[in-house]
Amino acid sequence: MKLFLEKNLLVSYAIHINSYQDLKLIENSLLIISKKCKIIGITYSINSDVIDENKIKDIFLLLQKDIINLKVYGQIKNEGYDFRKHLHTIKKFKEEKLYKEYILMMNDSVIPISSSRFNKTMFNLLSFMNEGYEFIGLLVSNEIKKHYQSWFWCCDKSTMNWILMQIEKIVYSENKTEFVIKLEVGLSNYLIRNKRCIGLYNFNIKKNLFYHHSNVYIKALHNGFPFLKKNYFIKEFRKKYRLKLHKEILNYLPENII
Repeated sequence: MKLFLEKNLLVSYAIHINSYQDLKLIENSLLIISKKCKIIGITYSINSDVIDENKIKDIFLLLQKDIINLKVYGQIKNEGYDFRKHLHTIKKFKEEKLYKEYILMMNDSVIPISSSRFNKTMFNLLSFMNEGYEFIGLLVSNEIKKHYQSWFWCCDKSTMNWILMQIEKIVYSENKTEFVIKLEVGLSNYLIRNKRCIGLYNFNIKKNLFYHHSNVYIKALHNGFPFLKKNYFIKEFRKKYRLKLHKEILNYLPENII
């Protein structure tokens, strides 16, 4: 059976809102992503020190009028980070009998640069879905050990069910690094070794593309790489980690969200 994005792909989109600037970036991403799937479901958490919970609910209600295939599954605590949010969303998909052949797990840590770049990526994703790949990542990482960065994991139904079982087994820790190693690195490394899998981009570098290889990243952007790292555009994050934002990277930020 030939698959189609608009008929056969569900997207689980995990969100953590730290600021209203965050929200502007997230809204832009949702508008682009929603056009290349059947349903996009979101579960979110907020920084309650700066974000008004009721205001966020109202904003998402308005957004659902513009994005008819957007389902908002509510707010949860940021325990378990994005994985816990995906678990919550995909359980809702199952309850509503929406569960399809493939689910794409994404999060708001990256921003699609443009519809054209994102659409090309999704066309490539669809070709691998139709070839029967069970686990598809966007970016291969060799940090710690080989894995796919978890902000873009696409899995068939069987693989996704296995991932959800592993997430449920994990004891949630406040140590984010430890949690990421267990889930992002551990799970995807296991799947790479045991499933039919493929990564869309592999730059054969040891450290994080976004934070340690700006020259490689800029060249990738010139060649059509579809995403920007959201934290690049958050001043507080750059200050905390002493990151310098390269002007060539800044030029790729969509004009409507500067």
